Amino acid sequence: MGSIHPYTSAAGKRVYRISYRKPDGRQATQRGFRTKRDAEMRLAEVEISKNRGAFVDPADARITVGILGEEWMSSRRADLKPSTFRSTESAWRIHVRPKWDSRQVGGIRHSEIQAWIAGLSATHSPTTVRRVHEVLAGILDVALRERRIAANSARGVKLPRKTSKSRAYLTHTQVAELAGESARPELVVFLAYTGLRWGE
Repeated sequence: MGSIHPYTSAAGKRVYRISYRKPDGRQATQRGFRTKRDAEMRLAEVEISKNRGAFVDPADARITVGILGEEWMSSRRADLKPSTFRSTESAWRIHVRPKWDSRQVGGIRHSEIQAWIAGLSATHSPTTVRRVHEVLAGILDVALRERRIAANSARGVKLPRKTSKSRAYLTHTQVAELAGESARPELVVFLAYTGLRWGE
């Protein structure tokens, strides 16, 4: 079990610090609690998380999204198709890094991410917003697996719905008319009724 100690801050105020042992046996302290009750509650959280095997070292939670993001992007290069990687890298470079680069993973709140997503949704397509969100969520998944955070704040965020684009289809008569005007009528008919894309 840890302990609580009062001390005087540089501003001359009475504040508290807690001392406890990490799961690896090393001694740790956290300072700056304004009341003894705040210190007691934090110490209880630490002890419960240790017992549950979910302890997060505050020092580990200070790593920034920028540092983890670069590592995550490097790892994705190996397992994504080139075209998918390009769109992922673009989402990271244009949207995620400028917003979250210097933020510590342990200090990011769910409400902040939700507000960010809502702002992006006003100016970007649902597909873009979902891709951008998945980049940040993927980075925070790494932080969660490495026990730098206790939960991924990006998961559970409300995302814009994808909307189906209206499509125009030719009638049988229109296909016949188009084929009749074409130098390659058999190709027109083949494409119209097989559904193959041009690249195939």
